[in-house]
Amino acid sequence: MDPIESMLRSINPVPDETAGTSSPVVAPEPEVSAAPHTAANRPTAGHPRPVPAAAARPNPERPSSLRPARPRRPWFANARSVAIAVAAVVLIAAAGVFGVLAQGVLKPQPAGPVPAPATTSAPSPTPVPSPTSAPATQPAAPPVDPTTGISCTFDNVTVTDQAGQMLSNMKTFPGDFQVLGCAGGWLAFELTDGGYQRLLDEGAGNGSGDGNGSRGDFYFAKFDGSSYLYNKYIYVQGWDVIQTAGGTAADKAAELDSRLERNFGISPSLRPALVGAPESTPATSPAATTAASDPDTGAACTMDSVATADNPEAWVMKDINAHPENYTVLACAGGWLSFKLSDAGYQRWLDEFKASNLIQESSPFFYFAKYNGTAYEFKLGQTVSNWEPRPGVDPRPDAMIKALESDMKNAGVPVSLREQLVGSPED
Repeated sequence: MDPIESMLRSINPVPDETAGTSSPVVAPEPEVSAAPHTAANRPTAGHPRPVPAAAARPNPERPSSLRPARPRRPWFANARSVAIAVAAVVLIAAAGVFGVLAQGVLKPQPAGPVPAPATTSAPSPTPVPSPTSAPATQPAAPPVDPTTGISCTFDNVTVTDQAGQMLSNMKTFPGDFQVLGCAGGWLAFELTDGGYQRLLDEGAGNGSGDGNGSRGDFYFAKFDGSSYLYNKYIYVQGWDVIQTAGGTAADKAAELDSRLERNFGISPSLRPALVGAPESTPATSPAATTAASDPDTGAACTMDSVATADNPEAWVMKDINAHPENYTVLACAGGWLSFKLSDAGYQRWLDEFKASNLIQESSPFFYFAKYNGTAYEFKLGQTVSNWEPRPGVDPRPDAMIKALESDMKNAGVPVSLREQLVGSPED
């Protein structure tokens, strides 16, 4: 029995088939004795055996008194069965419709044919070239001296027969040298850091002009018709080591131009093409404190507070009293004031001594004046050479500091004030 029929039977039970309805009691058939076959009742051929009256079947035209009549179903029972059947059909149809709809929601079908995704819809990422896949960059061609037509490379430099460790390294280790520029038949070069270190390892590298090389020097080779010939005496101090009174980039450029022209006949107009220009940074020195006051004395750090105390006939003493504008205050600390010649004062000093041929009793020095309660008193003995290289003094900063502090001590100036009063030399 299927589920729908079971549902219908549970709603509309049939009276003679439901549980709890008593089945009609059928009276038992009367026993028929099994009489032995006799001649009287034995069937003969072509004649059937007679049926006993007691065993004859009842007349269907008339109900048997032994079988109860089946009760008649009321008219409304039939109507209810029909309604239930119709309702069942409607439920089945509705279930089918909802099933189709549910399938459509769970698995939506496209409205039309879905085009296949194009293979070019997403651009493929551009592959990153490996470091070795890029073509090698060709090095730029070296500049050419327009005067000689020869390229500015160290391969075109030859060395004289002079002695010296640096000259020997120029032949053996040409990579230790770097060309700076060439113009007007001249080529300028310098030591690389590695080249200078090699000289130091070989016990050289500390003497300019002796063929052993020195840190920071510029070297010049002159064209001789076939190559640039280097003479170990043609050199000047470079931007990192050259010292001037003012210490500015303009001062350094003017000083180097003067040395090139005076010593080797190299025109200042060639200097930019040969060695360039210095960096426009001021020399390392304490900031000028002309408008400030010494915190230890309360006195203003100006030249107006400086008074000369001895040797009134000395050039510097006369110049301080007559032209205090020729001097620049560096700093003041601990009851001391330091000053030096200004750029204009240094030039005036040079001009006067060249014109008078006097003994140079002054030069680019540091001057120190001690506060006496009313003014900063300057004595001639309180003069110390500045950071410019000096004969017999190693040009390296630590050696220069040691030499200047020794001079300060001899002049009676506290060495502990050195950094505050005059700073440190350039590296």
